[in-house]
Amino acid sequence: MIPKKIKLIVRKLPPVYFLLSLLRRLFCAFRPGGEYWKYEFNSLVISFFLKKIQLFISNKGYNLEILRNNKFIIILDNGIRFYWNPFDHTDLIGMPLRGDYEPECVIIAKELIKEGDIVFDIGANFGWYSCHFSKFVGGSGRVHIFEPTDIMIRLEENIQLNRFQDIGILNNIALSDKDCDESLFVPHKLGTPFASLRQHTSYRLPHEKINVPAIKIDTYVKAKEITKINFMKIDIEGAELPVLKGATHTLSSFSPIIMFELQEAHTKYFNYLPIDLMQFLNKFGYLIFEIRFLNELILKKVTDFNDVSSYNFVACKNPDILLKAFKKDE
Repeated sequence: MIPKKIKLIVRKLPPVYFLLSLLRRLFCAFRPGGEYWKYEFNSLVISFFLKKIQLFISNKGYNLEILRNNKFIIILDNGIRFYWNPFDHTDLIGMPLRGDYEPECVIIAKELIKEGDIVFDIGANFGWYSCHFSKFVGGSGRVHIFEPTDIMIRLEENIQLNRFQDIGILNNIALSDKDCDESLFVPHKLGTPFASLRQHTSYRLPHEKINVPAIKIDTYVKAKEITKINFMKIDIEGAELPVLKGATHTLSSFSPIIMFELQEAHTKYFNYLPIDLMQFLNKFGYLIFEIRFLNELILKKVTDFNDVSSYNFVACKNPDILLKAFKKDE
């Protein structure tokens, strides 16, 4: 015969375990660096407190404007503006919580892009770089913007919000190493920032598969009769090498500076390693530098990808251009 006290204790164990398990999951999710902290901040709660914390938001490098139609606009210190939907956890890639987004790359672009330049933004998403690039090139320059997902609607709104529609040339297509239709995989939970031309099984998330038109950079350049390209930014979740393989004439003829993201966690789905991309660019005379940003911005020449600690890089044929603008670490 089991005593009643023991029965009561045993009966309480499952709910106690469930509660402890729930608290642990919440702690892991909400702690800085946790999954929820990074991508799934509770936008409902944030929107409720927006007006209360507006005075503090200005200290983050941007201000917040709330329109009469309940739309929210993030206004950066440099005057660039972005629509923000706090009810969408993927909107602005969590930038409102961090107060900035890849500031080291923006600094590099600002130093290297000149007024009147022609710039390619490949993998533009909501237009963070597209708007910055448009500001840098001015009215005499042009920014060719490539984004194959439906975030293009928000991107176009941000371009118009900043009155860059005469500078930014929008292309709702993907770039590849061939002219064809491609399958694009968009994770439901993480959204368009993580869309890729290959399914990333490491996300372990359901996804939407859509068909998108894709062309080579060389094909686009010829069709648009482009005679120079000064700067390219590429962030397309592993497809960087295929895109560059579709730009051999462009790389040979125009020698653009290339700023790109590169991670083996992404490139493996396209059957190449980061070293393969470096060797490909080396054939065109490019040197690759890792972008490091701790107390100061440092560019470190890459000879071995086993020695890198970042995933943002810049490649150019004339390293003196980088030397003049930034500290370079050999």
